[in-house]
Amino acid sequence: MLESLLGVANLNRLQSLETEIPEHYTLDDIASRIPGSVAKAGRQETALEVVLYISRSECITWDSDQASKLVKGVGESLLSPNTGPDQEMAALVAEAGIACLHLISVTWSYNLDDSTLLKLVAFTDLRDPWVTNKAVKVASGLLREQLTASTMAGFIIGPVLQTFLKPLFAKSSSRVTASGRPAHYQETAEKGRQPPKTSSWKALAPWAISTLRWAVDASEPSLIKDHWPLFTPVLLALAEDESTDVKSRGLEILALFVGKCPAQILQTTGIGLIFEDVTFPALLYLPSLTPEQESTKLLVPAYDVLIRLAETHQPSQSLNRRRLLDKLLREGVFAAYFHASQYARLVQILMEMISSVMEDPFAMAYPPAILAATKALGVTITSCWPRFNEGENLGQIIRILSLCWLNVCGDDTAPTPDSDGVNAISRELVQTSNMLQSVWAQSHATPPEGLEKVLENEPRLTKLFPKFLSPTRPSAS
Repeated sequence: MLESLLGVANLNRLQSLETEIPEHYTLDDIASRIPGSVAKAGRQETALEVVLYISRSECITWDSDQASKLVKGVGESLLSPNTGPDQEMAALVAEAGIACLHLISVTWSYNLDDSTLLKLVAFTDLRDPWVTNKAVKVASGLLREQLTASTMAGFIIGPVLQTFLKPLFAKSSSRVTASGRPAHYQETAEKGRQPPKTSSWKALAPWAISTLRWAVDASEPSLIKDHWPLFTPVLLALAEDESTDVKSRGLEILALFVGKCPAQILQTTGIGLIFEDVTFPALLYLPSLTPEQESTKLLVPAYDVLIRLAETHQPSQSLNRRRLLDKLLREGVFAAYFHASQYARLVQILMEMISSVMEDPFAMAYPPAILAATKALGVTITSCWPRFNEGENLGQIIRILSLCWLNVCGDDTAPTPDSDGVNAISRELVQTSNMLQSVWAQSHATPPEGLEKVLENEPRLTKLFPKFLSPTRPSAS
């Protein structure tokens, strides 16, 4: 059983402790030792002793006061996220402490208090330096077991959002009021006046990011609908942070939030527009001013946020949806390409964004967006053609062109199709396909395996790739 709770390092240390626990030890003796363990190594041994004692004592007598004392000691002394030089040992201590809480919960069917549950939330993200794989798995499972459907919402609203996060981020953004609603008039600082010094959440509680992510992930859309102002100050603070790591994780959480927040809330309250304003600047964190690795780390979640915001506008041909997609292509994809097209990883991300537009079956509601994306694809092929001889890239280009072509040929969703726009897209797709086929011819590369079979099964594609038809088989008219 302990193998499912502890990693290798703690299990190895546990073996050397198995004979060191006196037989006369009581639950009170074990609990009283925890606060006295100052050194991290001492805390690890004490935590593992508690694990051993509880795992061996299925039939020991106990009362609620003893259990409460033990849980309090574990929470206060062992569950301490640490980013300092001894964070590796602190992570092992926390792993052992979380194992203690799991055993207490299972052995005695004990309900953990909100304060202890809040500490567990800090250990639910593998990217944090103070966690181990086992700690994340056990902490996440323990939270699911302890918080039922009837208690989850209250825990998120109260201890997590109002008690913990709200005080940390109360004055984090001028875009929203103290209550978390959009600010109609943003305050401007007086010249020469220094802003008041406030304690940074990074120093006080760097695990706030993981806590917010857990809260958003665990929230139902109905909870977000009723209590969205409690989320917005923290979401905006993280998305606007100067640190690339914080900003990227903040944008990831924002994308998750937008995916759960009802479209009516995003559009009628104005908070959706604020999310747009916060996210668009991240699209311009480009090389060489921003290192390529940091740039790609920001672009992926930023595009995710904006595409999800666009999808909230219904119907698919709505003016607001068109406006946002058009802005996304012009100020995002095109600007990034012309500024930093020599960076391969960046081009790959932009290709993924282009494909998301061209493969959308509803995108024909606004032909100019498809036409612009197709032209961008053609320019990308022209500039980066050596990379398109690689199988994966080649297959991606063929898929994008094929799906877009089929959407054009078979589109009947638009009530009043723009024939000029459709014809322009068709011509651009054929031109782009010819360009791609010329690249193959010049490099003497062979067409992707299975392409001829696809053309046989889908005759509408023969106009797009006529050079790869069997000589005995005419193209579709």
